[in-house]
This record gives sequence, C-alpha cells and structure tokens, in this order.
Amino acid sequence: MKKWIGIIAGILLAGCAAPHQFGVASHIHNGALLLPFSERAAPTCAMRAQGCQKVQLRPVAPVEPPRAHATTHVVAPAAVAAVPEADSDQDGVPDSTDTCPGTPKGVPVGPNGCPIDSDHDGVPDSLDRCPNTPQGTTVDPSGCPLPVAQPEKVSMTLAIEFDTGKADIKPRYHDQVQRVVDFMKTYPTTNAEIEGYTDNVGAAKSNIALSQRRADAVRKAIVAGGINASRVTAKGYGPANPIADNATREGRAKNRRVVATLTAMKH
Repeated sequence: MKKWIGIIAGILLAGCAAPHQFGVASHIHNGALLLPFSERAAPTCAMRAQGCQKVQLRPVAPVEPPRAHATTHVVAPAAVAAVPEADSDQDGVPDSTDTCPGTPKGVPVGPNGCPIDSDHDGVPDSLDRCPNTPQGTTVDPSGCPLPVAQPEKVSMTLAIEFDTGKADIKPRYHDQVQRVVDFMKTYPTTNAEIEGYTDNVGAAKSNIALSQRRADAVRKAIVAGGINASRVTAKGYGPANPIADNATREGRAKNRRVVATLTAMKH
C-alpha cells in the first residue's frame, strides 16, 4: 500500500512540475493557458518540502506589437495667386494708373503710361526723327526743327510832284500819303524822313525854303493820319539832287518833288 501511494505522489509531483515531460502539450489561447484533459485533471500545485501548495492560474494578457508613432504633418494653406490688374493697351502700366490709354503696342512708355519724350519737344521718341532737339525749339510733326524764317526787308517809296512855287499836295497824291501811314502802322519801328526839292529856277535860298515847306506839308499829312510826329522828319534840299534835266519843262516838273523811302524788316 505505501508503495502505491509513493508512486501516485511521484506522478502527481512530476505532472505539477513539468507536464510536457510526459509528452503532453500545452498552449496559450486568447491569453489563457490551456492544458490537455490529463493536465486539467491533475492538481495545479508545486511540491515543496513543506507539501503541496495550490497555485491559481491567471489569464495572460495578450502582448500587442508596438504601435508606430503617428507623425502629424501640418499642411499650410495654399497661397492664393494675385489677380493681375487689367492693362488694356499692354504697355506694362495697369489701367488704374495709365494716363495715356490706348498707347500703340511696342511704344516705350513712362511710369504714367504715356509715350516717352526724352527731349520734351512734344513728339514721342517712337516718332521723333530728330532726337535731342534743344528745349524750346519749334519742331514739325516728325520732331525736327522748323526752318527759321529770315527777316525780309520791305520798303516803299513816296513821290509827290508840285506846281511851280507851290507847296500844296494835289488830291491825286492823297492815296500815296495814306499808304505811308499804313506802312508805318504795320511796322511801328519804322521812321520816315521826308525830303523836299525844287527845280533850278529862282534863287537857291528861296528854293531851299520852298523845298522845306513842301516836305513839311507831307509830314503834317502823315502825322494827321495817326503817326507819332517823333517818327517823321522833314528836310528841304532846294535844287540839289535833280532826277531830270532842268533844261526842259518835263524835267523841271519831275524835279519839283517830295520823296521818301521807308524800309522795315518783316519777320
């Protein structure tokens, strides 16, 4: 009897210590240790010197694989593309600041959108055939200086004939006097010198006095026409400087005269 008790105790002790040593397999299922029927039937204890102590088997927590740390990426909002301002004439200057809209394509413009005019002559560089024109120069549509008009010399003559011994202006000469007045009004810087003459009949002294009266008469008529007296002088020369032969009646008639030549510069 004692012999059988020792054998059974050895079997139980061996089964508690190492069930697999007897060819019995065990495994873990859903975190719990599963034993074959023979193991579940055997007492789950460990034999120690003091005796057998019952051991409670607890479910084994399943081991989860380590989780990868999620990396959070902050996505910046997409930049909103700026809408370009309208540039109708495509000169590089937006319509909102373009003071010269409609500039022909390809024409260089300044910051205000107007064609560049480097020499400030009023003709843009794109049309200027004469660049660097001195400032203030009058130019044509191509930007080239206009020809400078040269002053033109203009003149008129007065020729009035008198009867023998007379200083009266005949009516037929009134138009000549008026033309002198008009000329001097047109050219206000022009002055007139009236020259009086006689033929060679009579004393020289008398003829000088007569020629002076004739010159004074014409001067008075010019001043009466509206010309300042300071602009008109009169001088009698007597029989000097004849223009015809005093030996004939016709010649002496031509020498009894008042003449004047007026000149002016027409710009």
